[in-house]
Amino acid sequence: TLSGLTNLTIASGGRASHVKNNDDTAAYKLKIDIPGNLTIEAGAAIDVTGDGYARTDGPGAPTDGYYGGSHGGVGGDLGGSGGYGDTYGSVLAPTNAGSGSGGSGHLDTAGGGVVRLIIAGTTTVDGEILADGGSPPVGGGFNGGAGGSIYLTTADLAGSGTIRAAGGESAASPH
Repeated sequence: TLSGLTNLTIASGGRASHVKNNDDTAAYKLKIDIPGNLTIEAGAAIDVTGDGYARTDGPGAPTDGYYGGSHGGVGGDLGGSGGYGDTYGSVLAPTNAGSGSGGSGHLDTAGGGVVRLIIAGTTTVDGEILADGGSPPVGGGFNGGAGGSIYLTTADLAGSGTIRAAGGESAASPH
């Protein structure tokens, strides 16, 4: 939790994240609670991509190595035999990390982490806020991890940047 500040600016080239979760607890999350404004400049990011549940871990981890991790939706399928992971979490107040993908010894990936922003003033995003699932290297693994969570409470939202918590790509997708 980051608190005690009035305003926070993440300058171009800056990055805020949380510690990568390396197991099935997803204990690490990023929370910023400030009474003023949050500004994320172009070229800056809050990025917890691939920092959620470790590969093969989480409540939505698949039971078959050919599937991506699940979270708010079912993970992708590269020809498995029905080993989808369960969906879980809230679409209205998302606070869960994304589950990791596959298994079976493949180079599969972790899910996305968690960002909780409580901003009493204006949140200006000209950079990025990302909680994407990890993507395997081209030709390396099968599916990506599930997207994590971004839960933003703010008085006003401005800017032309990106806010995204998407599942990671599969090895069959273009990177």
